[in-house]
Amino acid sequence: MTSVSSPIDSANNDNDIAKTSTRSGTLVQIASYNTNLQGDRGIPQDLVDWLAPTLTVSKFLAGSSSARSTNTGPPDIVAVGFQELLPLHLGFSGFSKSVIQSRDTLIRAQIEKYHQTPKSGDPNGTSDEQEQYTLVAHEVYVGVALLVYIRDSIGHRVEDINTSWTGCGPLWMGNKGAVGIRFTLKAPEGSKLPDEIFTFVNAHLTAHASQCHKRLKDWNHIVRTLLFPPLSSVDTPSDQPTTIYHTSHLFFAGDLNFRLDIPKDHALRSPEFENTRSRSLSPTSSSSPAPSGLSQSLSTRILTLINTADGREYLKDLDELRIERYKGTVCQSLREPPFWNFKCTYKYKIGTVDLYKFSIYLIFILLNIHLLCSMKRIPAWTDRVLYTTHTDSPQNGAEVSNIIPLVYTSVPSYTTSDHKPIVALLLVPTPHQPSPRTPLLPQSSSISKLTPDPYATIKRYTGRYVGRFIGLIWYLFVLVGLGNAAIGVGNVVIGLSVWGWGRRGFMFSLFGWWRSSIVGAAENGGVVLDEGRVNV
Repeated sequence: MTSVSSPIDSANNDNDIAKTSTRSGTLVQIASYNTNLQGDRGIPQDLVDWLAPTLTVSKFLAGSSSARSTNTGPPDIVAVGFQELLPLHLGFSGFSKSVIQSRDTLIRAQIEKYHQTPKSGDPNGTSDEQEQYTLVAHEVYVGVALLVYIRDSIGHRVEDINTSWTGCGPLWMGNKGAVGIRFTLKAPEGSKLPDEIFTFVNAHLTAHASQCHKRLKDWNHIVRTLLFPPLSSVDTPSDQPTTIYHTSHLFFAGDLNFRLDIPKDHALRSPEFENTRSRSLSPTSSSSPAPSGLSQSLSTRILTLINTADGREYLKDLDELRIERYKGTVCQSLREPPFWNFKCTYKYKIGTVDLYKFSIYLIFILLNIHLLCSMKRIPAWTDRVLYTTHTDSPQNGAEVSNIIPLVYTSVPSYTTSDHKPIVALLLVPTPHQPSPRTPLLPQSSSISKLTPDPYATIKRYTGRYVGRFIGLIWYLFVLVGLGNAAIGVGNVVIGLSVWGWGRRGFMFSLFGWWRSSIVGAAENGGVVLDEGRVNV
């Protein structure tokens, strides 16, 4: 079999590619990128490295006689998610329409340009024609956005399109949260195969290394409040809303913000760590300079591990998301390919390809005391793609899936954010057995507990309107400050102070006039009133 270069580990890659020759399915591409609040400046104009990294795999699938019956090459469905899409004051205020429109235009042009399929009537597949895609739906809430596209050749089979959103921030505001898109892909005409329901979720969870418990809380809130209408394709319809788990295939991606959890007594923190590992992991060289935010020994060890395949495999056992998945506290029943095959996606120095930024410095001014505080930030795989299908076991922490990962990697060349974008190419199996029923994910005991929140609507709209109020005030400060909210606040304070002193001066003048009038009237034996005199 022809060798295919893929970020999936080589031990499993050939087997995964081989499986595609005997299995039919839907080729789904998932892309996620935290653009660091930069709006239209957040992504480069050329997105080929991110949205079309699958050319080698796709060309193989398109050119292989055994694989041609499985896939025509280009992805059937492309889902693109963004976090921190635009500055918060614009996101809270609801001014995301123009950014989404520009993203849609750029993304569609890129995926159509670089994804091609052999022309009909060309048995050798030597000439290609450009594939056309249609936007199924998009959803955006503050800075979290999701756009889903489908090939025109199967787009006519899409029905029952629904979108949803929810916030996880203070008072359920959307500075953190999730958006979702669900649709039904009807079976091919004349086929007795069942319809399939696809659900895509893009999320942005609570940040910072010490906030794992909040990320777990965010997950539960998302599952219970990111709700969709009742399913019309089931035998026993209900009036109750459905969660993200009421689907045939579920894809959950985004900046999940899970970090590396290195206990204080872990061997990695010990000076003897190098002696407990093979020499291939001992510190030699690094693409990043030794950071000042951590001890030289620990920082050097971490960087060395990140820069080697064996080192990343060692670090995978310290990944919070992996740990919590096995506990069954988050992403129940979801699977993920080996994320340790690529480097940590956060936190990078903006403008660099491979330099990590370990520390952020904050200056506190209190009682005229200046305190410089360094917050340690260890690189982590914060950006992830997880999935499951109706034929998978509902076991928590399971790695084996009937969805075949062909590509799962990051894109280091993008340098406008402190995150690196990620992309996954997944072959989703098509049902083989005729059935009148739409297959759904098995509901394990841990999933069954995640029931719809009866107050979901109240919480969602409370967060939306509180955020809108704060966003508009914030936006006014930015306008007054000519693009800087802090300067805007200062300008408003100065303006109010001047107005207050001016008003105070006017009142003093009025009081002085009134006092002099009373005194003058008393001396003349009367009270002055409208230039007249009333004798007393």
